Amino acid sequence: MCDLIAVFEEHVFLFFDRHNTSLENYADGDDFLVAWKRWKRTAIDKQVKTVAGAERYLRNSNNDLFLDAKRAQPFPIDIPREKAIIHKIIVASGAEEACLKYSEDNISGSLALTYSDDNDINSETPFHVKLNNEEIIHVFDTKNLEIVFSELDTISDLLAYFVAKEEIINKTDCLAYCAEEDLLAQYYLNFDEAEQRHYILPRNQEYNGIMIPEGDWVEFIKSDAYKRKKQADKISYFWDELIQVTSSNAFSGTLCGDTDKINLTSAIK
Repeated sequence: MCDLIAVFEEHVFLFFDRHNTSLENYADGDDFLVAWKRWKRTAIDKQVKTVAGAERYLRNSNNDLFLDAKRAQPFPIDIPREKAIIHKIIVASGAEEACLKYSEDNISGSLALTYSDDNDINSETPFHVKLNNEEIIHVFDTKNLEIVFSELDTISDLLAYFVAKEEIINKTDCLAYCAEEDLLAQYYLNFDEAEQRHYILPRNQEYNGIMIPEGDWVEFIKSDAYKRKKQADKISYFWDELIQVTSSNAFSGTLCGDTDKINLTSAIK
């Protein structure tokens, strides 16, 4: 159904990982545009259809879910299908080097994304992916996947980012950004003290469309605000390491006592 599924209460994360090397030896001009279309069709467009099918299957309570192709190992977590909030993620890799070679303005080689209500979601611009804002799908590449998941390294932090991002996509007619990490920078820079949570942009303002330029992340990680954040995060590193070691022992079968990771109370919980 997907390459990875993660369940956190009523939130379900579906991951689809696709690597395409067709852009590694591209030709300039029209040949390159053809190569880009071919890469996008395989790495992203086909996966958009797969994502839709996986969501339909998951929401149908009559469909059973298994961990193996032989349907011998039932999925161990009860998913609240009717009220499930499904976050759909495509990881499309293999375009970074070609993106950097295509234009000197590209900083990181990340894909640019636009979410809009434009029915014509095809894009003729290389390394620019247009998606419909009614059926939200998150698209990462190799580099910004690592950035986002290393910065938001707990499920609650990651979920808060996804919720804030989906809120702003639903709120605006168009959201465009040059790289996912630039969107993350805006998320970090907008913190609501009263609610103690981040937003992509300040809540007390209305927007029809938003364009986030390239380079915001590069500038943000040089800032004092980012340095203060990393310093404040140090207190949690011990707990991160403890959870990682305990979980590894549980999955390897070397955890003493109750090693049922799903159904019974354990050290992990």
